[in-house]
Amino acid sequence: LSNIIDEINNLKDAILANCNSNYEKQLEELVNDKLKKSQIHIDLINSYERYIKKTFFNQETASNIKSKEIKNDNKEISYKEMLEQVNSLGTAMVNMGLKNKNIAIMSENRYEWEISYFAIACGTGVVVPIDKALTKTEIINILKRTQVEAVFCSRKYEEILKESKKEAKTLKYIISFDSNNENSFSNLIENGKQLIESGNKEFLE
Repeated sequence: LSNIIDEINNLKDAILANCNSNYEKQLEELVNDKLKKSQIHIDLINSYERYIKKTFFNQETASNIKSKEIKNDNKEISYKEMLEQVNSLGTAMVNMGLKNKNIAIMSENRYEWEISYFAIACGTGVVVPIDKALTKTEIINILKRTQVEAVFCSRKYEEILKESKKEAKTLKYIISFDSNNENSFSNLIENGKQLIESGNKEFLE
């Protein structure tokens, strides 16, 4: 910033020596504008270094989840890993034809809920959160009114959603956080990862 200021000041002194007051006013406005833009640029760089680079591009812990490999143990998830999972899941959903569609989430609070929410909201479609305490009739009404095409859920709510699917005609996918079928949460992330590696940027762009 000091170098920029020195250059502007030198230029200003040289021009002002041969300018009338009108040009002086215009030049002052120009100089002030350049200084303002320079400061904004510096502020953006500082924000990038302080927040974005610190979180999404390093291994700082974003969340702790229960490890499936080790009983009663927590697995740390970094912001970088979290971003990669959001991108992978979003890419998989877009590839399934869910771009700009209504997608529901029905589950207790858990890490997968967060990833699903971000993957839907950050480039796929519209999030439709469903209260897990609702009755089957209320769930069906929400699915039908919002024309949901996919639902993320935990194992506990799989059956009620499968039953609801008979009446909610637009519902195509029930994506389980816990099962290991073709359209499970973990498989979609893996599929999305492979799509990105092969050059698919539909979600990223």
